[in-house]
Amino acid sequence: MNQDMLIFLLSLIILMLLCIVLYQRHAFQRGLRRELRDIQKSLKTILDQDREEPLLLFTDSREMKELASQINRILEELRNQRADFRCLELSSRKMLSNISHDLKTSLTVLSGYLEILRLNAEQGGSLDMEMLKKAEEKARSISELIIQFFTLARLESGDMELPLSPIDACEICRETLLDFYELLQNGGFETEAEIPENPVFRR
Repeated sequence: MNQDMLIFLLSLIILMLLCIVLYQRHAFQRGLRRELRDIQKSLKTILDQDREEPLLLFTDSREMKELASQINRILEELRNQRADFRCLELSSRKMLSNISHDLKTSLTVLSGYLEILRLNAEQGGSLDMEMLKKAEEKARSISELIIQFFTLARLESGDMELPLSPIDACEICRETLLDFYELLQNGGFETEAEIPENPVFRR
């Protein structure tokens, strides 16, 4: 075998190896693009349809597995933030509903007291100072509820923090019951309530 033939064979081998390397590189890049397209499509579907599922990717590439893992961490954090937001929104709605209900109830009680005072005045009776005192107390209660409403708005906007302190739930029940007791009695209703003697504290 002469030298020219040896050079030709070596050149042919080098060319074949170069073609193999270029083909493998092309196949790798094509596979990488395919995996990136799969990630993009899966991620778009998860976000557009608000699915509660992780990103699934079948690959042998360690780097792509790590990328999918980090994307799943971001998705999990996003889901947690959405869940926290929903809980906060639900809690705010319940609190607003409770405040609205308390305002309506207090206004109803106050209207009842004022109606009784008006009827007494129309019938020539004397001014019931005790009833007037209760009406004034209920008016102050309504004012406090309105303050609570605006406090809630400040809390939701992040302008202030709410300090937690213990309150006696039993005492609150007694005070609420006493607010309605006289109206219920005047309406001919019999009232009965079982409230524990020992205080029940909540924060």
